[in-house]
Amino acid sequence: EAHFSNVTKAVKFSQQDYETLREQCLKSGRLFEDNFFPAEPTSLGYDELGPDSPKTKGVVWKRPKELCSNPKFIDDGATRMDICQGKLGK
Repeated sequence: EAHFSNVTKAVKFSQQDYETLREQCLKSGRLFEDNFFPAEPTSLGYDELGPDSPKTKGVVWKRPKELCSNPKFIDDGATRMDICQGKLGK
């Protein structure tokens, strides 16, 4: 679990609060599912990345533990170039 001590005032997306969401998941025994970004084809985009696009056919949604045994959100720091909005990474 990563903690960012240098972040003093993070902007919450749609009033979502990490600690509250985490506590709700722990109490219910359920994994987090984001209602604002559901694991559905429509969340990938539109036009070239839309649900009927050849570029998104066969996309399978997975949780980090399904990809590797010790997933990390950020490993060895991050730069503004690590994430490119509007593009699916390779």
